[in-house]
Amino acid sequence: MDKIRISEFETKYIDQVIEIENNSFSAPWVKTGFTEELEIPGSFNFLAFDESDNVAGYIVFRLLLDEIHLLKIAVKSDQRRLGTGMSLMEKLLDVSASKNAHVIYLEVSAVNMPAISLYKKTGFVETGRRYKYYGEEDALNMELILGSKHTP
Repeated sequence: MDKIRISEFETKYIDQVIEIENNSFSAPWVKTGFTEELEIPGSFNFLAFDESDNVAGYIVFRLLLDEIHLLKIAVKSDQRRLGTGMSLMEKLLDVSASKNAHVIYLEVSAVNMPAISLYKKTGFVETGRRYKYYGEEDALNMELILGSKHTP
């Protein structure tokens, strides 16, 4: 596998992001959701690029005090299982450490086994369930206490 390059989100790539978003989620964010997120203090937004310099994935998360909430992560379908998701999660962990965050929270569809597997590999543990959080699908609440035994 070639090296994945991670860089800050630039709006010139928004159309590629929206394509991945629309192919990844049943209730996708629209362009303004991403562009408005870029303006929110404490919001971190990164893109992953493949060897052809195309957007392979993205991650969006927010820091509030010493907590981080993972809002979005998605990888282009032909880039899945190649390390792109893990590279984005490593960026999340790096920023979390640099900001002295104590915990990372997320919600994930209870039927999204590839995402759940990625989160567990990163050290997240399930802490609860939100019934019908995604329409008809339940969400799992997951968290990673940083500096704990759960951290890989």
